[in-house]
Amino acid sequence: MLKLQFGPSPFNCPMAKLFKLQQTGIVSDYYLKFMSLANRSSGLSDDALLNFFLSGLHAEIRRDVVALLPTSLLKVVVLAKLYEERYLLVTKPGTVPI
Repeated sequence: MLKLQFGPSPFNCPMAKLFKLQQTGIVSDYYLKFMSLANRSSGLSDDALLNFFLSGLHAEIRRDVVALLPTSLLKVVVLAKLYEERYLLVTKPGTVPI
């Protein structure tokens, strides 16, 4: 009875939120939100998690990361952060792209 009253709502499905999650800020924030939802979801393979993470990245970052064919979520996150730095340098006023 207490679990029904005070436990998580059956309508609050972390897996559904995980499927819809999109990067809106920096990669680190997206990764933290993603992992929070992934840790509360069950039955997802490592490949599925990798693909869900990739699908939520900004299009430019996703394109560059996918081209390198990463095989783990950790590699995807590291590559995404590297490409994010590149795009941030290009978009900051007063900086010259390399």
